Amino acid sequence: MTALHDRLKFPMLFRLLVFLVGLSYACGLYAQQDDTCSPRNPKRCIVNIAQDQVGIITSPLRTSAGDLLWIVPFGVATGFTIDYDAHIMRDIGINPSREDKFKKFSDYTTYGATAAPVIGYLVGAKTHNDY
Repeated sequence: MTALHDRLKFPMLFRLLVFLVGLSYACGLYAQQDDTCSPRNPKRCIVNIAQDQVGIITSPLRTSAGDLLWIVPFGVATGFTIDYDAHIMRDIGINPSREDKFKKFSDYTTYGATAAPVIGYLVGAKTHNDY
């Protein structure tokens, strides 16, 4: 199992590295242009998002020892929360009626979370307020 895991690990890391290098090169080509992100220039928006994603994905490579002071407690708290959630779900058991209500609530919050930025954009566009 470990040998297979090790054989699969290198190609995945290599593909990720090639993807990030290619993405940063493509972003560099478009970074020379002066235009800004707008509905009339979606290509620039995509490039801006890609540049942000490269920064986010590579951010663990830029951490320092001082960052561990806040990263470790959040990691431990997240682990405890996930474990506690699994225990609670086992303890409350299966109830189809309750699960149906939770699913409906989850669906409504998903719709609301999707609609909120769209409504905010439309209101901003209507009032000519970019902020």
